[in-house]
Amino acid sequence: MIGVLTPDGVLFAGDALFGEEILDKHPVFFLYDVAAHLRTLERLESLTVRWVVPGHGRPVSEAGTLIAANRAALQRTAEAVASFCSRPSGFEEILAELCRKFAVELNASQYVLVGGTLRAYLTWLCDRGVLRPSFEGGRMLWSAG
Repeated sequence: MIGVLTPDGVLFAGDALFGEEILDKHPVFFLYDVAAHLRTLERLESLTVRWVVPGHGRPVSEAGTLIAANRAALQRTAEAVASFCSRPSGFEEILAELCRKFAVELNASQYVLVGGTLRAYLTWLCDRGVLRPSFEGGRMLWSAG
């Protein structure tokens, strides 16, 4: 995905930003790389724009509020994932807790999307030392670092 900033200050943000109504409906939005997404949000904050057209949602004239809402949604998800690992937990267990907390109805497509997103959060939290993996009985378990 790429974003495009026009010479007259309109940012077509693609999936770098989601509208607040979309974040309300889908609080666990698809991410492949949490760290890269956070860097993108920082980059977007440095731009001077007149309008932002998110990939999903209504155009807005104030980017800061939308960027903050996206960052807050990401942080809520990260904190939830970390909290589910207060004791060693497997991927499916964490996924079930994530779906319960954020009222995500899984189907085959959502399982792939939310599962991929969860793996991105687990990796990022591990890289930051918040979580650590271990192996027991043929399963990878995640626990507080």
